[in-house]
Amino acid sequence: GDRESSIKEGIFPFYQAKKGDNYIHFLPPEKDDEYFGLRVFVHYRIGVNKGNVLCNAKMFGTPCVVCEEREEMYKRGGAGKEELRALSPSPRYLYIILDVCNREALKKGPQIFLAPVTIEDNVRKQCKDPRTREVLDISDPDPKEGRVFYFERVGTAMEDTDYLGFRLYDIDYDIPKSMLKDLPRLSDLLYKRTYEEVENLFRGGIGGAVEIEEEKIEFSDREIDKQSDLREDRFKERDRGLDKEEKKEIPVERQGFEREKKA
Repeated sequence: GDRESSIKEGIFPFYQAKKGDNYIHFLPPEKDDEYFGLRVFVHYRIGVNKGNVLCNAKMFGTPCVVCEEREEMYKRGGAGKEELRALSPSPRYLYIILDVCNREALKKGPQIFLAPVTIEDNVRKQCKDPRTREVLDISDPDPKEGRVFYFERVGTAMEDTDYLGFRLYDIDYDIPKSMLKDLPRLSDLLYKRTYEEVENLFRGGIGGAVEIEEEKIEFSDREIDKQSDLREDRFKERDRGLDKEEKKEIPVERQGFEREKKA
């Protein structure tokens, strides 16, 4: 049957933040003047299949049947806060990332990460030099410029999930050029529906996004070995898992924030 989603399917696999350690590299945008993340607004658990759709009002400035229903419920009275909140659009950030936690994860290639706002908030905090206020572009594939973004996920259910321990690490690999080729613009990943399509989903019908069988994309060990020059010791360290007490914040100097020395 059809699958309800706010993101087009069949382009890249979707990344789900794992319980515990997450090491990701944000891939750069198609154009140099664009940011590597895109803010989106999503209505979750819509219709009988509990799908999710983009909020047309927030995203495109056009009427949104879900927002209209929420407004009507508010005007009629009697609806509880949870009922109204369930129909409110949730802000998220859309990225294309590489999972660089270990060799097998990297072989999956680019993945789509629809992240909670707390991820973006902490990306910006980690990327800004508190002294110069300059912002580091951690999506740069150059190991001298880009960075690995680390966070820990605790909990698995929506009610108890939290994200902690945000920090940056030096890149210890080279990104294969094949993983950077023909990356789509983030806006091209969005599944925009008409008012009627959203209404059909919301009122209980099925329609809209057509399910596309996802192609499993994996990059071979040979390609990774040849193009990436991966440092085995660092990946083995991640594969084993580090004791939380042994993890240390990297010095700010290693985060690309050092001032240029003037002669």
